Amino acid sequence: MWNRFPPAAGSEFSVLKPDNPTGNFTKVVQRIAVRITIDPNQKGIENLRPGMSVITSVDTDS
Repeated sequence: MWNRFPPAAGSEFSVLKPDNPTGNFTKVVQRIAVRITIDPNQKGIENLRPGMSVITSVDTDS
């Protein structure tokens, strides 16, 4: 269950935007920190470590 997340990626709040001339495209991965709450009785919780990546989904229809 997700607990909270910021309103935008860190690059949106950057003071200086990257200057990419035409034809010089650099792919930048957007990372958004998401705080999640994990059930202490969850199976496999002992395998979790700080800094691991996760694929999440948010149900906005509820």
